Amino acid sequence: MLASPKELGISEDHEGILEITAEDAYKKPKAGDQFVEYFGLDDFVVDCENKMFTHRPDCFGNLGVARELAGISGLKFVSPEWYLRTPRFGSSSKLPLRVKVESKNVSRFMAVALKIFR
Repeated sequence: MLASPKELGISEDHEGILEITAEDAYKKPKAGDQFVEYFGLDDFVVDCENKMFTHRPDCFGNLGVARELAGISGLKFVSPEWYLRTPRFGSSSKLPLRVKVESKNVSRFMAVALKIFR
């Protein structure tokens, strides 16, 4: 097949015929290989509705969105190591804060006491 990079949708260059060499590939090409795999163009786009980010508290943060995209893609989500670590905070008795978590369904709960300066 003779085509320019523009005709193949990989560049705006329409000056000549694209010559494919083994050095251009992500892997060594074989006869019958798909062009998109040869050039590493076999990615995909997930179109997420805006409501996912505004009406779903589980998607308000990066990890929630990553978990949702893993589910959409049929992949297993693995929490990053830093998220699984038990956080350690300094103790302060200067600001009153009492928290009682009664739900056993919540895997992580955090509370912070803030003092407002005026």
